[in-house]
Amino acid sequence: MSASRVRWVSKKLARGGVALVSSAVFRVRPQGPPAGIRALTYHRFGAARRDPFCVSPSDFEVQMDWLVEHGRVASLDDVVRFARGERVVRDGAALVTIDDGSISAFEHALPVLARRKIPAVLFVSPGLVGRASVPEPLMDWNALRACAAGGLTVASHGWSHRSLEGLRTPEVVHELEASRRLLEIEIGAAVEAFAYPYGTRRDFSARTEACVRAAGYAVAFHSQHGAIVPGSPLLSLPRVKIEGGEDLRMFERIVDGAMDPWRGVDRHLAWTQRPAPATAG
Repeated sequence: MSASRVRWVSKKLARGGVALVSSAVFRVRPQGPPAGIRALTYHRFGAARRDPFCVSPSDFEVQMDWLVEHGRVASLDDVVRFARGERVVRDGAALVTIDDGSISAFEHALPVLARRKIPAVLFVSPGLVGRASVPEPLMDWNALRACAAGGLTVASHGWSHRSLEGLRTPEVVHELEASRRLLEIEIGAAVEAFAYPYGTRRDFSARTEACVRAAGYAVAFHSQHGAIVPGSPLLSLPRVKIEGGEDLRMFERIVDGAMDPWRGVDRHLAWTQRPAPATAG
């Protein structure tokens, strides 16, 4: 068995084990699954094998149907007002977010979301728009405008998709301010949401949060697993990754909070999740 296959199988077994144990605990808890909203993170859509960042279009469509049929769809405004304690949202609701702006999000995800009127958020890096990237090209401005016209909120993922914590403060400010400014010009709408590139514990800090606030963002997400609850800090909200190669039952468990305990991996094994950023000054 190749190293890549071993890693794939090991990761799936680990995720499945966490979800099964969590679901079993939920069944014996009087209060059921943990309350709150979960922000779901997608990246690409297609038929790539053993790529956790790539969800098949058919699986994505089934997942979105499930959210709609069970009344689990939340908007970015729902999330913000819920975290502020200003709005009641059904426990187990989910905000759909898509990172990077890969062309498959335009080709496969946008039609699904638009037909179902699901108010997803697309986080993109303006400095990379239209690039012939690997493993697939990134959307150009016309595609991004079509996403906005189709009901998606286009938001910031930094100017160049670099880890902010690995940059000096003036560079962090540029990543945040230049991204927001160009998106607002090209999309023609206010940009108030930001998602940290990579989003591990090595990619953000109190320093970067201060910069995010100063740049005028109202809400920011990292990639630490967990639920958004009333009182959650708006500039440090968790998200839960949706991976390829997992069935609908796993998706249902994730939306219900079964992967929330994965934050232990996020917290203690961040060094396994991405290369360490350079020292900031």
